[in-house]
Amino acid sequence: MAKFKEIGWGLVAALAVSVVLVLLGIVYFVVTLFILKVAAEFVFDAAVDVNWALLAAAVLASAVLMGQRRAVRRAVMAE
Repeated sequence: MAKFKEIGWGLVAALAVSVVLVLLGIVYFVVTLFILKVAAEFVFDAAVDVNWALLAAAVLASAVLMGQRRAVRRAVMAE
């Protein structure tokens, strides 16, 4: 019976981590999109096409999340 509790808590933890990562991804995406928009207006003095801004923000936000995962994995392996 103890194994079922361990599996259950593992599933709950995996679900919680997944929700947190999705929320962090959304936050990173919104912040990156805002930075791209402001930088385009101030540096280039022009508006950015929405499609290109969304693509750039998606690529940058996913790169941040992948890099964060690799850093966490290294920290766990070092222990």
